[in-house]
Amino acid sequence: MAAMMLISGVVAVAQDQQCTEDNLNETYTKWYEPYKARDTSPQQKDLAYQIAKEYVNKCPNEFPDNPYAKALKSYVQVYEKAQATGKVGADFTEAIKKLNYKDILRTGKAYIAIDPNNSTAYLWMSLAGLSDPSLLSEAAQYAPKAIELVEAGKSVDPYKTKDQALASMNYLIAKSKAASAPTDAIAYFIKAAKYESDLKKDARLYNELAAAYGAGPVAKYAEQYQPFVGKTETNESKLVLVNYNQALDRQIDAMARATALADPANKKNFMDALTELYKARNKSEAGLNELVAGILSKPLPDMPTPITILPATSTSTPVGSPTGSPVGAAPTTNTGAKPATSNSAGGSP
Repeated sequence: MAAMMLISGVVAVAQDQQCTEDNLNETYTKWYEPYKARDTSPQQKDLAYQIAKEYVNKCPNEFPDNPYAKALKSYVQVYEKAQATGKVGADFTEAIKKLNYKDILRTGKAYIAIDPNNSTAYLWMSLAGLSDPSLLSEAAQYAPKAIELVEAGKSVDPYKTKDQALASMNYLIAKSKAASAPTDAIAYFIKAAKYESDLKKDARLYNELAAAYGAGPVAKYAEQYQPFVGKTETNESKLVLVNYNQALDRQIDAMARATALADPANKKNFMDALTELYKARNKSEAGLNELVAGILSKPLPDMPTPITILPATSTSTPVGSPTGSPVGAAPTTNTGAKPATSNSAGGSP
């Protein structure tokens, strides 16, 4: 035991000698020479790290306010972060080069853990969800941060313009919400369509917007109207009806835009779905062709605000009264989009 205590004492004294202020000054001087040459010589950068790391390992808590100790500790932290970023960055870049969207998400998570304000990383991770439908929900989690960074002036790469980046991110969020929360998705579809990007003239977006209106507010008001079917109109039933018709008008507007922008292979399918909605609302096809012909010259309307006070012009004769739960055109993720024509907007009660 005496021998062990003696050894322990010797070691303790040796450690104390290494962590003196004189030793710190000598270490700093030794470190500073390769540190100055770090930008021109990778070997010098590594040597500076080895010197600083050795001191920090031996004396992690000594002289916390000494500028020399701070410099050595700071260099170790910066060097190690750079090394980690370099490896992770290389893996992330390789995934992007191969357009391996699953790997882009996987390596991107590690990358943003190191560089949490890298807009390019968030944009690529979000783009993965637009390119691979199986990654949609996971990728959409990164779109809000991408929007925040782009709006703050960060890089828009891999997009060419700020509007293209913001349109795609809002579109991704909309698509991720369309199935489970269609009403919430509407605002994002509209926002995506209002930026100057290719999405502004993409029939798929408006088809999906029409579907969101149908599955969201149109279906909601159709369901609310059911207890009034076959009964004398009341102010309560009229209020439900005007909200239903307002939502249906927005669905028709979106479907008209999809039809106007559709390619020849899909135009008939879109027109069939639009015709069904239009006739349910207007009781005839009169004016339908004119609507499609002029719809793109009109601004895309915002999601309507619910009507809480019955308009003075409301009559007791319902127009386009709902009898079912319409959902509109089926949302799609490919260029061969075909609206579901069986989803009717209903007729008179």
